[in-house]
Amino acid sequence: MPEPTFDPALPDPSPSGPEKFLRPPRSAWMWRPKFGPPLTADEMCARIATCERNADFACAQDTLTEFLKRNPDDGVARAHLGLVMHHRDDDGHAVVEFKRAIDGGESTYDVFAWYADSLARVGRDAEAVD
Repeated sequence: MPEPTFDPALPDPSPSGPEKFLRPPRSAWMWRPKFGPPLTADEMCARIATCERNADFACAQDTLTEFLKRNPDDGVARAHLGLVMHHRDDDGHAVVEFKRAIDGGESTYDVFAWYADSLARVGRDAEAVD
C-alpha cells in the first residue's frame, strides 16, 4: 500500500469523508511548517477556515498567531484571533486582541459586541456597558 501524500496546498478533507483514514486533518498542516516552505497568506486563510469548520480552535489560534507575526497591522485578523480566544474561554487575552483591533481601526458592531462580552466575562462589567 503506498504511503499517503501530504499536500498542504489542498484543502483538508471533510472529517466524514473516507480520506480521513489516509490523511488526518492536521497532519499536512503540521508537516509543512517543520519541513517545507512557510504557508502563504492564502494557505493560512484556508487553514483557518478548515480549523474552524472542524471546531479546532487551537489550530485556528495557532495559525492566526503565525499570520499576525507576518502581518501585525491586520485588524481583521486581530479581531478574528480575539473571537477564537473568546470561543476558547480565554477572555483575558481576547480582550487584549479586541482592543488592539479596535485601536487599529476595526470598528464593526460585531467586534464591539464580542469585546463587550469578553469584558463582562472577565468581570469588567462597567467597561462592557460603556
